[in-house]
Amino acid sequence: MFFGVPVAVVLATNFCLFVSSAYMICANTMSASKKSSITNNNCRLFARLSLLMGLTWTVGFIANYVELDAVWYIYVALNSFQVSIIHTIQSD
Repeated sequence: MFFGVPVAVVLATNFCLFVSSAYMICANTMSASKKSSITNNNCRLFARLSLLMGLTWTVGFIANYVELDAVWYIYVALNSFQVSIIHTIQSD
């Protein structure tokens, strides 16, 4: 309870702010230029990064309640390899 409620509030707030920021960036990019392929690539990059970042914290949130070692190992692995995964995502 003392861990779950604050983390849930932070996750929900981060999600709302991320969606708002991605929407504003995509909207401004579309209106500023006619290069739709670059805009689509940027929007796909935002979606992949949000999946990676959100998945990591969601697994940590779940691991706290499930209390299985395997879930904690997945959480630690996702956090440990986050930078390398981001570089892999950006190179696509």
